[in-house]
Amino acid sequence: MLLSPQLQDQNSLLHSSPHADGLVRILTLDPDLVPGDMPKVQSGQTNRKRLIFVGDVHGCKDELVQLLEKVSFNQKGGDHLVFVGDMINKGPDSKGVVDLARENSASSVRGNHEDRILLLRQDMVKTKTLTTPDEGRYSGFSSRELAERALARSLSEEQAQWLENCPMILNIGQVPGMGQVVVVHAGLVPGIELEKQDPSSVMTMRTIDSDTHVPSPKKKGMNWAKMFDKHQAKLYLSLEHSTKDPLANAMTVVYGHDASTSLSIRTFTKGLDSGCVTGGKLTALVVEDGGKQSIVQISCHGYFK
Repeated sequence: MLLSPQLQDQNSLLHSSPHADGLVRILTLDPDLVPGDMPKVQSGQTNRKRLIFVGDVHGCKDELVQLLEKVSFNQKGGDHLVFVGDMINKGPDSKGVVDLARENSASSVRGNHEDRILLLRQDMVKTKTLTTPDEGRYSGFSSRELAERALARSLSEEQAQWLENCPMILNIGQVPGMGQVVVVHAGLVPGIELEKQDPSSVMTMRTIDSDTHVPSPKKKGMNWAKMFDKHQAKLYLSLEHSTKDPLANAMTVVYGHDASTSLSIRTFTKGLDSGCVTGGKLTALVVEDGGKQSIVQISCHGYFK
């Protein structure tokens, strides 16, 4: 059942929306952070706005710093940083990535790796093993499990709470040339309202069954983004001659998760996971006033196989 309490967002940048079972389902970005039709001129100065969407970082802080330098990120100058989830795990400095995000008042959605580490941390708190070293005690754990337990243990209360406050769906709002922009980690089922999307699927889907429209984390079925893009394209064409701004009724989804497909830029879906932690690239989608979009990438070291 969906509840509607007034939620306190992680950086005082977001409005309240429903959540379930302690997980923040949907938050809406402060409209003052969203690019408009044209930069505003106030007191003789041009106030531009940019959204910097960043693909799966997976703890690669050095590469993230380089990427932000390459896009000339300037929070005070009107930039807002948005992560598509999987900020942590696998890479060398997950805590550093979280701290950088917090220091820059960034937004992020909850990815499957945040979900896994946070659930693990909660379990460790319940079993009173959060402060107990694993070495020599849990020989049944794989090296990956030990690494994830170490990460869960290393997070401070403030870092963990910031991650807990990340929604599964971030509604950016209306952006020129893009319609309603929504950020999720993995995907959305076309034709289903945001409030009715399955939380687990939003964090894990890769494909959708063409007949049943049931999403799956496996690669068997139609790529969800391809299906979603076709759905939005049909909606756009049906409204093209009946409204002044048909794109206002369309939706564009910015997402990550699918490193095997790598960078995938369609009209209504923008896939930004380009495999940084495995030696690929770290990608930013920069959206400016007027709806101008650009892709910026840097090469990454391989930390994880």
